[in-house]
Amino acid sequence: MTPMVDLAFLLLTFFILTTSLRRLEGLDLLKPLGTGGDRATNTITFLLAGPDSIYGYAGPWDAHTTPRRMGLDQVRTTLAAIPDTTGLTLVVKPDERTRYGGLVDMLDEFARAGLPNYQITDSMTSAEREAIHARR
Repeated sequence: MTPMVDLAFLLLTFFILTTSLRRLEGLDLLKPLGTGGDRATNTITFLLAGPDSIYGYAGPWDAHTTPRRMGLDQVRTTLAAIPDTTGLTLVVKPDERTRYGGLVDMLDEFARAGLPNYQITDSMTSAEREAIHARR
């Protein structure tokens, strides 16, 4: 029994030392060249506030912005109604109560509309949170 255990540990040591570990691969970050103008004016922001609660607004956030409550079908018609999507960036801000499936549904809608430029962030501002809770 002892020689078999020794052989097992020798083989284990051999395979551990001769195996090359896979290097971590990351995505390349493509940064646009030049200034490109004001990107905040060419954005549509979707706030995911829990299950089946989507709020959206266009452009930058200011004190007079009121997000509009919509469903996935209204998101689909909103994205289809945009005439020129060059330079358009979609921002998705999920809340802590948002389910993963809700986020995936939004990304599926972006893919159906042919809009590849989107950003997912978890930093919903306090003003956005207050506006959402005031509209519930």
